[in-house]
Amino acid sequence: MKTIKVITENKPGAVAEITEILADSGVNIETLDADTFVNSSVIMLTVNDWNKAVDALNRAGLQAICDSALVIQVNDEPGALAKIAKRFSDADINIKSIRLLKRENGKSIVAIAMDEPEKASGLLHDVLISV
Repeated sequence: MKTIKVITENKPGAVAEITEILADSGVNIETLDADTFVNSSVIMLTVNDWNKAVDALNRAGLQAICDSALVIQVNDEPGALAKIAKRFSDADINIKSIRLLKRENGKSIVAIAMDEPEKASGLLHDVLISV
């Protein structure tokens, strides 16, 4: 799974601008999260065509960064993500982002982007859904 992060000024209309650029390019947004930090916003997306999305965002003058994420399934219970994060810590792998994608029937689907995806996929063999 590929995730796209767009770092932009924290201002009204930032999400509208990004979503309009993608719509005009024929890119369908699958997930979107937006967070603000003082004067900056970070918008994280998954889309149906990440190459087209990154190209459109970059042509519009926005800074778009792609990360590969592993998708895992864990029990939806206290401590489940802590156990996964501990695996990364013990292996000295930096987690760039974690996104909870879905919670249903006692299970959670989570996307994790990290520094070393090949090494991390081995750590997650028992919970891995998609690379």
